[in-house]
Amino acid sequence: MNFNNETKLPECIFLFAPEFMKIGNGSNLKCLVLGVASAQYLAVQFYKGDDQIAGSDNVTHNGTQNTNTRHLSPYATSTIAAASAVCDVNIDPSRVVVRFGDPVTVNCSTTREDVLGAGWESSVSPVNELDSKIAVWNVSSLTAWDAEPRCFINYTNEPKQCVEKLDLVIYKYPESVSLIAPEFRKIGVESNITCQVLDVAPARYLTVKLYKGDEQLGNRSFTHNSTRFPVNESVPFPVTPTRADNGAEYTCVAELQLGPGELIKNASLPFRMLPIGKSLETLSLFVI
Repeated sequence: MNFNNETKLPECIFLFAPEFMKIGNGSNLKCLVLGVASAQYLAVQFYKGDDQIAGSDNVTHNGTQNTNTRHLSPYATSTIAAASAVCDVNIDPSRVVVRFGDPVTVNCSTTREDVLGAGWESSVSPVNELDSKIAVWNVSSLTAWDAEPRCFINYTNEPKQCVEKLDLVIYKYPESVSLIAPEFRKIGVESNITCQVLDVAPARYLTVKLYKGDEQLGNRSFTHNSTRFPVNESVPFPVTPTRADNGAEYTCVAELQLGPGELIKNASLPFRMLPIGKSLETLSLFVI
C-alpha cells in the first residue's frame, strides 16, 4: 500500500474499561482511535499479554469520509466482550493431612454466578450438587488409600467445567521400628546395623535415622517413592566399632515429616553394644 494524503496514522489510542469487573460476568472493553485515516483500512486488535483475544470485525467509524482531506475519519471505535470468566475453584482447606481411618471434611466453592452445579469426584463419598456454588466432601472414616478427590464446578459459560484436585495426604504410624545388629562385631571391622520399619505410609515422607547416643550416624529418605499404600523399609547403616564404643547405645528412629509442624517420630528400643566377643541382641519396639 502506498501512503498518501488520504492516509494518516492515529493521533492517539485509548482503552476504556469498567472501573470494576466481576469474575464470571461479561464486560465491554472499548478501544478509541483518534485522528486516523482511512477507516476502511483500519484494523483494531485486543491483546491480553502476548495473546490476541479479539480482532476488529466490529469497528465503527464516524465523521466525514472525504478523500480530499487528511482527516478522513475523526475517530473509530471497537468493542469486545471481556473474557472475565475464569476457572474459579476454591478448596478449603487446600491441603489435608489425615490419619488412615480418621474423619475428613473439605469445602469447595466458586464466586462465579453462572453456576450449574458443583461436586466431588472420588472413590469415596462422591458428591453432586445441582444449582449450587458449594460442595462439601465429608467422610466419617477415610479407609481408602487410593482416594483422589477432585472438586468440579459446571458453568453455563466458558470454561464450562473447572476441576481442582485436593492435595490429600493419608498417613499411618509405623507398626514397628526395629534395630538389627550382627550377633558378633569386631573392633575395626565394618558391619551393618539395620533399621527396619514396618507398615508405614506414605513412604515419600519417611526418613530413617540411626543414632549412637545423641549423635546421628546416618539417615535415608524415600522421597522418590510415590506409593500411597503402607510399605516396609529396611535400611542398613555401615558401622565400624572401636574400643570406645563398648557400652554405647544405638537407636533407630523413623520420622514422618508430613508438613510444617507435623513431624511424627517412632523409635526402637536402645541397643547397647556389649564388650567385644559377647553376643549382641536384636531389640524392637511395637507401637500399638
